[in-house]
Amino acid sequence: MNRAILTGRIGKDAEIKRFESGNVKVTFSIAITEKHKDKLGSGTVHETTEWHSIVMWGDRAEKIAQYLTKGKLVLVEGRVSPGRYEAEGVVKFAPFINAMNVEFLAGGKNNDSGDSKKAEVNEPEPVNDVFESNDDLPF
Repeated sequence: MNRAILTGRIGKDAEIKRFESGNVKVTFSIAITEKHKDKLGSGTVHETTEWHSIVMWGDRAEKIAQYLTKGKLVLVEGRVSPGRYEAEGVVKFAPFINAMNVEFLAGGKNNDSGDSKKAEVNEPEPVNDVFESNDDLPF
């Protein structure tokens, strides 16, 4: 199965390309930044940012392209495609995500409504019931 799910911030506004056939291609990139502590125990926090190219096709892509702006936090679902191109006579590979779905997440920068809604997370209630005996368990 070829499935990718990525969450990141849009690096620059989406670009729209319309073809003579009527098909529409929307491209944008997202940055995913991960933080990790130094393994040597110094406590230094390092950041690593990876950039991913995203391509989306069709009417839905055209409709949401205007909202795919720099700084927005998005979740992208799609599949990895082995993009390749030729530069100066050399074939180069540049995989990209062929997006099937894009969701806008709360907390994105440049929120059009000007109101930064936070996703609410319902914390589970603490469990106070503890098994007093394991006699009834089948294993």
